[in-house]
Amino acid sequence: MIVNSMCIDCARYGRSCEGTECRTWTGCVRRETETERDARVFNAYRKELLRLASDSGTLRFNVIEYDCSFPGIDPAKMAAVLIGDGVNIMFDDSSISERENASKRAYVARIATQVPREVGRRND
Repeated sequence: MIVNSMCIDCARYGRSCEGTECRTWTGCVRRETETERDARVFNAYRKELLRLASDSGTLRFNVIEYDCSFPGIDPAKMAAVLIGDGVNIMFDDSSISERENASKRAYVARIATQVPREVGRRND
């Protein structure tokens, strides 16, 4: 196979992409897998939430739920990763009962023990 010359300089070439023989411009500089896209979107939202928490070091869980609703990210996993980044998560949503807040807190705590440390590291 003769690989297109634009693939040779790509960071993904030889790792997660074998390149293409196609010589016609398709608009694709590199092919992004679904896993890579999910990680990129997760980290983009994570970076934004870390920015929001940068002043006080605290973030409300309902803010995480709201932000994560747009791309379909699991808010509990995001909260667990943010806890690993040193953010204090507050479960004080006044629109639901204290019992529901406590249930969400317990669920996030359980998820936090399962999230690998590598996910919780910042790669900025």
